[in-house]
Parts: sequence; structure tokens; C-alpha cells
Amino acid sequence: MLRRLGMAMVPLVAAAAMMPSMVRADGMTLHVSPGTLHARVEITFTLTIDCPAPAPGDYVSQEAWAVSVEEAAGWKIAYGEVEMLSQYPSPMFFQCTGSAVTLPIDILAQTPGPAFRRGQAIVTASAGVAYASGASVSASVGPAVVRLHW
Repeated sequence: MLRRLGMAMVPLVAAAAMMPSMVRADGMTLHVSPGTLHARVEITFTLTIDCPAPAPGDYVSQEAWAVSVEEAAGWKIAYGEVEMLSQYPSPMFFQCTGSAVTLPIDILAQTPGPAFRRGQAIVTASAGVAYASGASVSASVGPAVVRLHW
């Protein structure tokens, strides 16, 4: 019985891994688009972030986000990542208004290392916002399977 249940779960787990990469946590939403591959060394993703607007008299004091991608390339792993942090009074990367905001993200393959290829890759992303009042929200995605295409 357990073996049949386990075999029935395999297609469900595979289907869940291919669903759009979106998570809502702590009042914040984060979505990562499929990647567009450029010259096999750069991948462009779009992050869609939705975070609550600050309460009256409050403001966003810190924003941080990070995205990493890994892809099998023969016997090696192609890898790239980008991390950003902004603190008040510096300009913020996005505005928390309660509406979705998109950020284009470019990730370069780490050197030395193999180049990226078309196909499936694993992406992990996170974003967080801290307000001057001490409140904070965050969300993360992955590890999740995404498609890399030209």
C-alpha cells in the first residue's frame, strides 16, 4: 500500500516542481520568471515583488534581495548569483506599495566554470524589507526548477 502511494506521489511532486515559482509569506509575494539566456554566460530573470506599503508615518529603511541559479553542465555545475542591499537614505530598488513591482535581474556565470545552456536549471531567490518601525516582511522561492531559453 505504501509503495503504491509513493509511486502515485512521484507525478504530483514532479508537477509541483514545474509550477510557477511564486511564494507568499509574511505579507510579501515573490515570483521569479523563466530565464532568458544570452551568449551562454548571462541569464536575465524578472523578479516580481509585492510588499505592503508602509503605515502612515513609517518608511522602508532597508531592502535586500538575492537570486542564485545552478545548472548541470556535463560533469560540472554552471553557477551564478547576485545579491543586493539598500539602506535608507540610499535609493531603494523597488517601492512597497501593495502592488506588484518587477525588477529585471542579470546573472553572469561564475568563472572559472562552465557556461549555462538551454534547458532546466534550479533557481533560489529571496527578498526582504525592513520598515523604520521595526516591522519586516520577507519571502523566498526555491530551490525551484525553471526553464532557460534563448
